[in-house]
Amino acid sequence: MKQIFPTIIAALVCIAASAQTTVKGVVLDSQTREGECFATLQFFNSADLSKAIAYTMTAEDGSFEYGLAGTGEYVMLFSNLGRLDVRVPFTLSGSEEVCDLGSILVEDDAETLDAASVVAQKNLVKMEVDKITYKVEDDVDAQASTVLDML
Repeated sequence: MKQIFPTIIAALVCIAASAQTTVKGVVLDSQTREGECFATLQFFNSADLSKAIAYTMTAEDGSFEYGLAGTGEYVMLFSNLGRLDVRVPFTLSGSEEVCDLGSILVEDDAETLDAASVVAQKNLVKMEVDKITYKVEDDVDAQASTVLDML
């Protein structure tokens, strides 16, 4: 009996130390309120924001649930291509089973979504089966050269 009691106490201490709090929420587009599917979420201890302690992804509807062990101040970082990063600070006391972060609204990253321009140059010489065509008006040298020089 004397040997069983310390073993039970040690097991209870290990179970209490490994108790996890479920952090949950939903990531939504700020304009349409549609879920942000498959976005990356990183969890950091607020004392060290250089190294993530956990990673997860949102579901198709933008919801997420992740179990974090421990207590203290944490930061969740949302990041997704074409979106502004969002940091959400939260505190875990260890007594709650669920920490609901609620709805997290994200916005488009205007710099990432700038329009692209495609530049193409027309061919000066067009080769067909029976002839070769040369477009003088599209040639930049035509403005400084004579017709004889171009021929």
